[in-house]
Amino acid sequence: MIALTKYITATGEIFGQISVSSEEDAMLNTFSLEMGQALIEGHFDGRDHYVIDGEAVSRPVTGLPASHDLAVGVDWSVADVPEGTQVLIDGVEVGEVDATGLVLSFSLAGVWSVDLVPPFPWVEASCEVTVT
Repeated sequence: MIALTKYITATGEIFGQISVSSEEDAMLNTFSLEMGQALIEGHFDGRDHYVIDGEAVSRPVTGLPASHDLAVGVDWSVADVPEGTQVLIDGVEVGEVDATGLVLSFSLAGVWSVDLVPPFPWVEASCEVTVT
């Protein structure tokens, strides 16, 4: 079997995988693609990979950890968050990251869910923040 991954050529976004039994079948699948789509050999998951210059590479990740402890009123600068990232706290959009980066601060103690929805190709991230 030959493993193939489908992707959008303009962005590198992966949208599917197929397996074919021969090179002839691979060629037939290439002809069935829509304009702006292509195949690369191998199975790659679009949740953590995308395609650049015909090669699958890891999508970039933000510096948001899975969990973080923070004191009330203390600023927390989160590294590697691209401009244009949507910031959600407990499911409510609270803003978008600009060129100055992301700094979070909480005025109330509690456990907060922070979600980042960055522009493609960045990977979305979630963090449970415990504020004391």
